[in-house]
This record gives sequence, C-alpha cells and structure tokens, in this order.
Amino acid sequence: MSKNHKFDRYKIILNGIIRNISPLLVGGGGDEETDSDILRDKNGKPFIPGASLAGVLRHHLYKHYKEFRSNDANNLELTLLESYFGSANSDNGNSSKIIFSDLVLANDAHVQIRDGIRIDNKTGITSDKAKFDYEVIEQGAEFKFTIEIGGDNKDELLGFISILEDDIKGDRIIIGAKTSLGFGRIALKNSSLSFYDLKDRGDIIKWMKKEDNPFVGNSSRQYKYQSDSFRMEFDFVIKDSLIVRHYSDDAAASDSSHIKSSGHNIIPGTSIKGAIRARAERIFNTLKIANGSELLDCLFGNSSSLSKVRINEVVVAQNVVNGIQQRIKIDR
Repeated sequence: MSKNHKFDRYKIILNGIIRNISPLLVGGGGDEETDSDILRDKNGKPFIPGASLAGVLRHHLYKHYKEFRSNDANNLELTLLESYFGSANSDNGNSSKIIFSDLVLANDAHVQIRDGIRIDNKTGITSDKAKFDYEVIEQGAEFKFTIEIGGDNKDELLGFISILEDDIKGDRIIIGAKTSLGFGRIALKNSSLSFYDLKDRGDIIKWMKKEDNPFVGNSSRQYKYQSDSFRMEFDFVIKDSLIVRHYSDDAAASDSSHIKSSGHNIIPGTSIKGAIRARAERIFNTLKIANGSELLDCLFGNSSSLSKVRINEVVVAQNVVNGIQQRIKIDR
C-alpha cells in the first residue's frame, strides 16, 4: 500500500560558484592517462558529481554539528541528518529533501600529472616498483552548482543553507581524495539564494519555471560548529637550494625541475608530511618508545586507517631564482 505523499511548503535554491584553492582530485576509476585519472564529462572536461558534494556535506554535518546526529526521542524519530538526507530504515525510512546538481566547470581547468613514490624508511630511498602517477586539477578552477532543499520549517532550512555558505567560506569543507595532503580545499566565489513559499501562487509559478526569487530577510546561523582538532601555522625560510622533483616532457628542458602548480613554485603536502613522519619516527626510535609505530600509524594513517593529520600544500610566494645544477648518478 502506497503512503500519502506530503508536499513541502518551502523550497530554497542555492546557486553558486566554488573555486578550488588547492589541487583537486576526484577520481573516476580510470587509468588511461595515469594510474588514477580525474573524472571527466562526455566533452572531456573535469567535473565533480553532485553525489560527492552530498556525501562530503553529510559527513561534515554529522561530525561537527551535534544537532544533526542526535534527537530527543530515544531514536524513535529521524535525526535531523536523516530527515534531510534520507534514511533507508525500513520502519521509518524517507527520501532525501535535498537535490544536488553536478558541479560543472565554469572556466578553464588546468590538469597536471603528478608523480608519487613510496620511501623505504630503513634505506631512505624509493622502494622498488613504488612509483605511481595521478592527475589533479590545479588550483583556480571554478565550478557552478545548484542545491535545492525543501521542508516545512523555514528557520531550519535557512540555518542549513547558512551552514553550507559559512563553512565553505571558512575553509571547513574539503572535497575529493588526498585531503590529508592539502588537496580539495574550496572557496565560495559567489552565491545567490531564492526562496519559495508554495502556498503562494506566484512563488509556485516561479519555482516551476526555475525563475529567481531572491530571499529578503535574515538567514542567521542557528547551529554551532564544533571541532576537536587544532591548527598550527608556521613560517619557514629556505636556507639553501631546494627541489621537489617534477619531470617534463620537453626534451630540451632539464632532466628534472622543481614542481609548480598554476605557475607557482610549491612544496606538496606529501613532501612535508613525509618529512615530518620520518623525523617523528627517528625521534621515537632514539627515545626507544615501545609503541612508536602504533603512534605514527594513529597520527599519519596506514593502509587500513585514515590520517588524523592534514597538511596544506605550500605556495612559495617570494621571488624564486631558478638555477641549473649538475649531478651524477651513483649505482648503489
């Protein structure tokens, strides 16, 4: 027997453009160009599936807003998270109240192929057959998106949208893979909010025609962001020469050069994180800490656990002088 469907009184549509402020890796599972290719549409342009944003946002709300993961009915009622994103509970299930569009490219995107290696901690050199490569969308790409949400509680809907806008602006929401290495940071370039009261005939027509209906009023935030993490910022000076190797396809270029992204010299999060982990391991070994390996895996992750440490990619902002250095290869 089918259930009676209840229409939501209010609809809110958020249109916006986000820009990735660090490299972005949303993989499509393909390996035609590299070991891990980015996701592309039928025209070959990078895009981000709406499902990716929906999943990231759901996890973000569950982790940082207690109102979305708890209720006062001893689990007999749907949590706020389930009421918006849907639930598969057979006794009290419901469909999602939110529609996420795919995030489609709004400008030109530059795709870079990066190399990765695995270092043998004992020898300090690359492990055998441990090189791989992957595609990333360099910072500066812009993506258009639309989010539509319905409900009967006006303040709750506006509070939900307020969370999304504020947390993207606050660098709290990250998308894609390798986020512990500083990938996937996004910023909200611009946005517009349309509000429809479906008890109003004029609003119904505008909503059906997808016409803008700018919201007039306050969309004050009513949920408090909570986090158990802390942030450290450092200023470093390069005392001598530095190279994080990148290899060019240009036969006339040097055999390797320092890696760049969007024309800027960078220090990838992988390099910084690897150096910190190696130093931490040396300290643990020197102090003969019995559970040093477990502590390292707990902080930096391993093949079966995620990293608790997120290190942003560094853009070297100062003027950089490039120089050619000669080297010889030693047969170890």
